[in-house]
Amino acid sequence: GHTLQVLANQLGFLQQSPKVFLHGNVDDIFSEKVESLLEERQLARASKNWEAADQIRLTLHAMNVRILDQTDGSTSWRKIEA
Repeated sequence: GHTLQVLANQLGFLQQSPKVFLHGNVDDIFSEKVESLLEERQLARASKNWEAADQIRLTLHAMNVRILDQTDGSTSWRKIEA
């Protein structure tokens, strides 16, 4: 554990919090908006409303958010700096 962290620090890894690393440098309000949109999209997909799901994906894309649908049904996301 400790040796790995020392080596990672020397190499410049693990310098960001997991939240910043996974989602980008975003505030809580932005994160909540993205999570809300992802929940709406999941509901649209579950009811096979592909048009609504695609529209939400486009909305997220316009917010510079890239989403990745996982094989387990979950969706991860990251803010991409424009």
